[in-house]
Amino acid sequence: MELDGIDARKVTQNHQSHTPGPAPAGGWTAPPGFGEAENGLILRNFDDSHSPNDVSAFCTRWPPSRTPSTYCEWISIDRGTTLCAYPSQIESLQAAFRSVASNGNVSVDSLDQLACDHRILSGKWLIFTNPYRVDALWESVVKLVCLHRKSGCAKVTPNKGIGSYLICVYVEDYTSEDTMSLREDLRRIGVTWGIGFKMDAYTHLGIYAKNEFGIRPNRHYV
Repeated sequence: MELDGIDARKVTQNHQSHTPGPAPAGGWTAPPGFGEAENGLILRNFDDSHSPNDVSAFCTRWPPSRTPSTYCEWISIDRGTTLCAYPSQIESLQAAFRSVASNGNVSVDSLDQLACDHRILSGKWLIFTNPYRVDALWESVVKLVCLHRKSGCAKVTPNKGIGSYLICVYVEDYTSEDTMSLREDLRRIGVTWGIGFKMDAYTHLGIYAKNEFGIRPNRHYV
């Protein structure tokens, strides 16, 4: 399964431009209640006070295949992470990138240096999957993050009627050993095919497939 040729921006645009078709087997899950969805996001924060039953209950409440895109843009979980870069950080990163690009010095190494200099080090493993696998795989990812690793965050697209789903599993610092240890954990829960890892800095800088600099959008592919 080759992902380097997939433009994640187009995947996102495709997901945003579709609405779900007929209800899947079992029907749609009930719409979000008060406080369950905000700004296009169904988000649940977990910590040490939550039990395995709490985690299972969340996954049962929000199976991606039975959650229509009219409810949300993403279903997300967070186990105590800080990923968001401040707008000033992003603007500074982009200004520095323009300077590097004007000198013709855009490379993997120079992008790494920019990300480190501006402390935008988060990134995510991108797992593309299908309607038959997504619910069980998403639950495995949630349990991995919340109960086994006890840190990190993840999100999955809801049912947008296009026959594919994207699961993103994040790390706070792509330069740390957590990046590859997370990949090994994902392999242990069944993600045995090749998947890509994309730095959030690449997203902020518009590094997608077939970019003018010839940079692969995936910092890793394993």
